[in-house]
Amino acid sequence: MLKEAGRDAEHGVNLYVRAGCPFCTRLLIFLAEAGLMNRVEVVVVDGNEQLLKSLAEMGRLQQSNSGEHEKVTFPAAEVARGVLEMETDRLIEWFSGAFGVKREQMYVLPFYENGVMKNQRKLVEHIGLEKALEIIYAPENKTEKE
Repeated sequence: MLKEAGRDAEHGVNLYVRAGCPFCTRLLIFLAEAGLMNRVEVVVVDGNEQLLKSLAEMGRLQQSNSGEHEKVTFPAAEVARGVLEMETDRLIEWFSGAFGVKREQMYVLPFYENGVMKNQRKLVEHIGLEKALEIIYAPENKTEKE
């Protein structure tokens, strides 16, 4: 079960991430470099279904007119009660504004964005998003071969 989310920046924010997600990594790098990790409760989830179920159980998920839940992508942060922000650039802007962080003074984040992340984008363009996601989120083989 997920913890009750914070109401605003001062009281903490639940941040939902998925292992292996490059966008989640980008946001975590920003938060660490900005010294804001103590302002978030990082919740690692297996995927969309687990997050949707947990948020729905807490009464935190808006339903569309068709009765279906909104689509959730990662990272996702509850920036206000029942309000999920799911776009990395907007989350970085939100945290920057809430805590007076000057992104242009950062070193590690642009290093990641212009290096590893840029190369990941090239790979996705080359092999396609579907294949890339299949590789990233494939269950690891737990059996050792002798």
